[in-house]
Amino acid sequence: MLDVNLVAVFRAIQLFTPLLHAAATPSSPARVINISSINGIDPPPMPTYAYSTSKAAVSMLPRHLYPLYPLCSLYSTLLYSLYSLYSLTTALTHYRYVLTTTTILPR
Repeated sequence: MLDVNLVAVFRAIQLFTPLLHAAATPSSPARVINISSINGIDPPPMPTYAYSTSKAAVSMLPRHLYPLYPLCSLYSTLLYSLYSLYSLTTALTHYRYVLTTTTILPR
């Protein structure tokens, strides 16, 4: 589970980082967008320990990568969910403060 959900993401970023940084400028930074899951910030009641842990790590990865090249790269993580729209709205309302105050580039 960790090999697919975390290690593969990290290795892909390692592989493409030289190309991204060669093409990046301060006015047009390179972009890395990871796809993760809301299970990384709010574990489900099912015993999906490895999945939730790997998704939490993918969500944390941009925070560690950004300081390495702050002027040349934008690292973002998109959280997807299978929640209903009502549940997703409730979750985002609940986590809005955390999500907007702990991001590197709040949007």
